This record gives sequence, C-alpha cells and structure tokens, in this order.
Amino acid sequence: MLVGVASGIPYATFFRALAPVAAASLVLDFVVIALVYRTEMARPFDAPPHPRVKVHGFLMAKGLAASAAMLAFFFAAPTSPWSRSPRGPRCSSRVA
Repeated sequence: MLVGVASGIPYATFFRALAPVAAASLVLDFVVIALVYRTEMARPFDAPPHPRVKVHGFLMAKGLAASAAMLAFFFAAPTSPWSRSPRGPRCSSRVA
C-alpha cells in the first residue's frame, strides 16, 4: 500500500495488479499448513466444555460506547491534507 500511495498509482490499479499474487500466496499458505499438520488435522478436535461466562454489563457498555465514538470520529474526520493537493495523492517526503 505504501508503495502504491507514494508512487501515485490509483488504488484500483494497485489492487488489480496485486490481487492474483495475494490469492496465490493464500492458496500456497493453505497447502503448506495442510501438508505440515496433516496428521493433526486428520482427527477430530477435542473441544473443551464451555465454562460459564460472567458478563460485566458496565464494561461491555463502556467498550461499545468507546468503539462507537471511535468510528464516529473516524468517519467525521476530514481527509488528510496531502490527498487534496493539485498534483494528486503523493507522499510529502517524495524526492522529485
């Protein structure tokens, strides 16, 4: 992402160029993990019984409120100043 932003490549172009590489890497990771751990994955998992969980209502409400505030401030914040430059979205530390 940083390379795409610094070079001025639009996100869609960057995504189209690297999506096949990312998908192939994901498949390769799956195959390697399946081969390395094939004996462990051949037998069923032994799941421990679920313990009773105590819900702290105040802490849950506080966490949800903080998350909602963070999302509200994130979407209400103005865009970054360098994204409005007339030359396009370029990194300010780029050497000409």
